[in-house]
Amino acid sequence: LVRGNGYYIRATKDHHLYKTNNVGAIRKVIQEVSAISGFHHSKIMGKSRVVELIEWRILVSYICRMNAYGTFNSIGRELGGLHHSSVLNHFERAQNMIDCNDRHFMTKYNLIKHLIK
Repeated sequence: LVRGNGYYIRATKDHHLYKTNNVGAIRKVIQEVSAISGFHHSKIMGKSRVVELIEWRILVSYICRMNAYGTFNSIGRELGGLHHSSVLNHFERAQNMIDCNDRHFMTKYNLIKHLIK
C-alpha cells in the first residue's frame, strides 16, 4: 500500500494500480448515472431486482472499476452493500455485453461512457 492524496493506492498482482478509498468518486458516478437514467440514486443503490435498475447498477460497477475508483468490495459497499462477487459479476457482464454489442445495453452504455477516463 502506498498513501497518496487522501487515499491508498494498491498494486494488484498484475501491477495495475487502483485507488482503494475513493468513495466520493463512486458516489459521483452513482449521481451521474441517476441523472441520466431518471432513477433516484437510492433505487440504483438499493436491492431491487428490476432488470432496468440492475442494468444501470452494472454500468455503475463497470465505470467505477474502469476508472480504478476502488476495489470490488468498496464499490459494492457504495452500491448498497453488494458482495464483492456481485460487483465482479457486474463488471464481467458489462464487458461481455459490450463485446457482444448488445443493442439494448449499448444504448445505455453510450449515454454514460463519457464518464470513463
